[in-house]
Order: sequence, then structure tokens, then C-alpha cells
Amino acid sequence: MPISLADFAVAIVLLFGVPLLLVLVAKRNRRWAAWCGAWISVFILVGNAVEKLATGQSGLF
Repeated sequence: MPISLADFAVAIVLLFGVPLLLVLVAKRNRRWAAWCGAWISVFILVGNAVEKLATGQSGLF
């Protein structure tokens, strides 16, 4: 199924914006950037696990 232009724009912002934000934060406080990166990873893994349990389909698992 094709995605809309708005969905594509949000995906691009997330793919490039979040890592860029973590890099910029790491320049000021490495520990805080590491915790933010860890919580983002946990959020993605838990979200995909819940999606897999709810629908039986997940892009990650």
C-alpha cells in the first residue's frame, strides 16, 4: 500500500531528526543522550511486541 506524502515526511523527520537530536544532546551531556537513546529503543521494541501480540504482524519480529 503506498504511503501519503505526509507519512513520508514524518518518516524522514523521524529517521534523521531523532539521531541528529541525540548527537546534539550528546555534545552537552553524554549520559542523558545515552538514556534517551535507550528509552527510544525500549519504546520501539515494546511497541512492536504489543503490535505482534495484538495483530500477529510486526515489521520487527
